[in-house]
Amino acid sequence: MVVAGVALASLASLELSIREHLAGYRSHTTLLAATVGVITLAVLFFLQVARGLMLGIGAAVFAAMFLALRELFKRRSGGLGFR
Repeated sequence: MVVAGVALASLASLELSIREHLAGYRSHTTLLAATVGVITLAVLFFLQVARGLMLGIGAAVFAAMFLALRELFKRRSGGLGFR
């Protein structure tokens, strides 16, 4: 029950981060990019991809998402890179 509670609290905070980021209120670029990177790593782990390749792909996904989310926040916040 504790694990389920922590999982629900994590999902709720992730949802709040997404809403704030997309509204241009606060930048949660690193958190959102890391979430996508961890999900990518989990999928690659279950597909039994080699560790070196898995880490490279995970880092590339994180970097691509970081840049895309940063630009999205700049557009939504009126040109500011952080708030």
